[in-house]
Amino acid sequence: MRSATRSTVVAVGSRDAGRAAAFAQEFDIPRSYGDYASVAADPEVEAVYVASPHSEHRDHALLALRTGKPVLVEKALARNEREVHQMFAAAEEANLFAMEAMWTRFLPHIDWVRSRIAAGAIGEVVTVTADHGQSLDLPDAHRLKNPDLAGGALLDLGVYPISFAVDLLGGKYGITRKGLSRPRMQLKICSSATGGRECRVDWKARANSYYRARQIEYGYIYGYARKWGHCPPGQLRSCK
Repeated sequence: MRSATRSTVVAVGSRDAGRAAAFAQEFDIPRSYGDYASVAADPEVEAVYVASPHSEHRDHALLALRTGKPVLVEKALARNEREVHQMFAAAEEANLFAMEAMWTRFLPHIDWVRSRIAAGAIGEVVTVTADHGQSLDLPDAHRLKNPDLAGGALLDLGVYPISFAVDLLGGKYGITRKGLSRPRMQLKICSSATGGRECRVDWKARANSYYRARQIEYGYIYGYARKWGHCPPGQLRSCK
């Protein structure tokens, strides 16, 4: 942040005052607090980045918004649609900025893909598929795996392929779920709201994620004219 922007980190908060102080010392931050309300109330804080466990995102974002501070919230934005609506309703009411910190949407090659799709390079996008897998050798209580902290294949890792698909498709889509055990997630995103009914022929995107198997992470974008394959480390392949 210091090297790439004109912003300055002026305060940090944690449930543990000692951890907050240690973080502040390591990164040369002027003030640290043992709670989040004090960060939001600090008069020198002009905006808040929420990086707490996903289960706390809604409450911490509302805390900042209600003290007049715009927020950038780490992905995944919240645990469910209801919490997201609450956050954006509070931001709209206060006329404040609120956004999910989905960093992959700002990668240069993703920006290039969007611009090429907008220019009609592959015709109308008809289908997107994406996979994301990690081998997480962590205890079940860890936040990345603990569903009580909004961890797991859907609420943590799954946001990457879902965001990729929705970003490129745009609009509103219905979602059906399959295989939502904690280690594995599979979603189908339909071209119209389905009210929870199964996507059959109508599906527009498929998103998979796993946390017990490291796999090749990829995304494919299918248009009427071409198919693009996006594979690490940022390579993009096109074929007729």
